[in-house]
Amino acid sequence: DIRILVAGAGTFEALVVAQANHRARGITAVDLSAASISKLNMRLKLARFVRLQKLPPTEAIRADLLEWNPP
Repeated sequence: DIRILVAGAGTFEALVVAQANHRARGITAVDLSAASISKLNMRLKLARFVRLQKLPPTEAIRADLLEWNPP
């Protein structure tokens, strides 16, 4: 079971990681920018809908890595 953390995820990197690791148990993408997280979520939804790709569960979180406490 592979879980992946994408730190400083931006608007695109977590999607690329998800596409390359479709067997991962889950991906957590963390970025400080709310706008970046919003764009990332939109791109993930589009990739699943338009391309009919099976992507691992991907959670996009807006947080400062220095203050973030993962569960």
